[in-house]
Amino acid sequence: MIVSSRTQSIISYLQRNSRPVTVKELAAKLGVTERTIYRELPDVSQALALCGLKLETTAGKGMKIIGDAAGEKLKALLNTDKNSGFDSGHRKAILLLNLLSDEGFIKTEALALSTKVSPQTVRNDLKEIKKDLLKEGLSFITQKSEGVKIEGTVLNRNLCLVKLLTQNIELDIFLNWILDGDNRSHPLLIILERQGYHESLKKSFDLLKNLLKAHDIQVSDESLRTMLCILAIFIANQDKQIEYGTCNTADFVRSEFNAAFIDGLSRAFSMEITEEEERYLSWMLEAVIGRPNKKMIEADDANITDDVLKLIAEIEDRLELRLEVDQKFIESLVLHLNRSLLRIKSGLPILNPLGKEIEQNYAELYSVVEESARVVFKDIHFSREEIGYLVLYVAMAVDKIARNSFKVLVVCSGGMGSSRMLAARLEQEIVEIKVGKLIAYADWAGENLEDYDMIISTIPLNQEVERHIMVSPLLIPEEVTLIKDLVRRHRIKMLAKISSGYNRGGKVKAPKPETILNEITAISLWGNKLVEETRVFTVQDFQTETDLIYVIESLLFSSNLIPLPELLLQYKDLTKGHFQIPDTKLGYLEYCIPELEQPMLITFKLDEDQTYKMGEKSLTDLRALIVLFYPKWEEVYHINFLHDITLMLIEDPDAIQVFEQGDELKIRALVAKRITKYLADKLI
Repeated sequence: MIVSSRTQSIISYLQRNSRPVTVKELAAKLGVTERTIYRELPDVSQALALCGLKLETTAGKGMKIIGDAAGEKLKALLNTDKNSGFDSGHRKAILLLNLLSDEGFIKTEALALSTKVSPQTVRNDLKEIKKDLLKEGLSFITQKSEGVKIEGTVLNRNLCLVKLLTQNIELDIFLNWILDGDNRSHPLLIILERQGYHESLKKSFDLLKNLLKAHDIQVSDESLRTMLCILAIFIANQDKQIEYGTCNTADFVRSEFNAAFIDGLSRAFSMEITEEEERYLSWMLEAVIGRPNKKMIEADDANITDDVLKLIAEIEDRLELRLEVDQKFIESLVLHLNRSLLRIKSGLPILNPLGKEIEQNYAELYSVVEESARVVFKDIHFSREEIGYLVLYVAMAVDKIARNSFKVLVVCSGGMGSSRMLAARLEQEIVEIKVGKLIAYADWAGENLEDYDMIISTIPLNQEVERHIMVSPLLIPEEVTLIKDLVRRHRIKMLAKISSGYNRGGKVKAPKPETILNEITAISLWGNKLVEETRVFTVQDFQTETDLIYVIESLLFSSNLIPLPELLLQYKDLTKGHFQIPDTKLGYLEYCIPELEQPMLITFKLDEDQTYKMGEKSLTDLRALIVLFYPKWEEVYHINFLHDITLMLIEDPDAIQVFEQGDELKIRALVAKRITKYLADKLI
């Protein structure tokens, strides 16, 4: 079996996690869409089966490898060369690493050979690499008959190489390779091994870890990796005349830790380190690991505290609310920015593994922080990764506003002792709750109920009261769960209100009512059409060697659902792929067809559970095939709507069961219910 680079990457990530891993997590880790992961899973299952392993999927939790995930067969599979070539990300990283490691020209044909693609594909990749190099202060030179090369200062080349390694090799794989030489199947590690980096990285690792332990300094694994890359590249270039002056600090101090480090490095590699090189390494240690001298940190922090306060004020002005900040919050942000600014000035990469997720989940807040940082730090360019970290700090302050904001009136028929016990339990179990008042049943009618978000009583109230829940004085677990759900809904509404009202003009402004109404109306119309066009066809007397696409096309045309008999073949390039949903008897196919005016959801119930051919793939033990058709939509809310429906089809265990049974009425009801929920969520 030919195992692709992406299949190996998925298996490798699953192998390194004993817990279940979701499709969403895998997609974020590999930088692809969730649909891409789903399309790859049949190959993953097949590859694992060759190793005597199984891919187990648990609804709501994720998937994991069942069997000896550390076995020799799996290790051999992951350590084999990637027979089908590299994916786009690995391919560009290999090209850049080869170019940065060689100061001369390299022919396009040689680069094509190293990445197992055509010279034209390499040329296309190099065009994209050229754009990225400009940001690093490097230029891209092409010369006929000679090839291509990167030009720029050695220092800029080195910093670009550090970024390349830290951003393209998973942290655990990198550290395992240093410690025991494992995971050499990674394409970049293969090149580094060939160039002799492993020995210098291993020595540097031992030196740095021993010194950090001796000086009682704790650093993150990410910081340790960055410093190791800096050291390995420094050692590899030690015989070259490099100008390090651009990285020197005016207040350079030879601290005890720095002195021990420079001395240890000199002895470990039998090298002489000049004063300029020492200043460079000390600068890097400070930027990556920090200063062990607390007084120095406090002195520098004082210089940036004013900027942090300005940043908070700018954010508050744009959000039009007072953030819940305290001295600890300010100190944490100051320390973080102090280190970040050093890294930015030194040209070092700032990695944020949650960057994409932060940007998606806090989209409006992200814009606020990004624009505020641009106003306050006019001469500093913050990367998207760094903005992501700042958003997390602000999000915590915003979140505090939502905490303790759920005001509750407690009505209790017992004495004050039982009332206080109930109030204490409420505040202990649910951090958002703030008990505003405790009153006896006889007094509750005189209260202004508008002052409270919820009324909790231990006795039935005589009249119907909104937002009222009756509980037992001891507050049983089921009641806690019910209250938590209501509080969660309240909190989501509050946080959504805080963030969604922001617009790019810097003022808080809610979306226009007509915009919301138009969007909801459009989705309702598409939803109705989708339910109307949800159908089930039974495929009988079918020759399994025939491609399912031809059968689908024939049934749809004869039912007047598509205008042309060969429309699917005509738009085969617009298919979003097809795959079998793991641990089910369902296949999934998605088509974008411009001629359509509304989406269609068609289920093809197959006569027998067996292997069917679909394009170049074979789907095994198949009982039904789901096909989703939709027009070529452009608006974001079109795609969001479609994505939600798709996730329901391939993730909900109840939906999977209904589709496997091929019950048209139940499928319509299921789709209608999901669309209703989607619209309801938009109205929160």
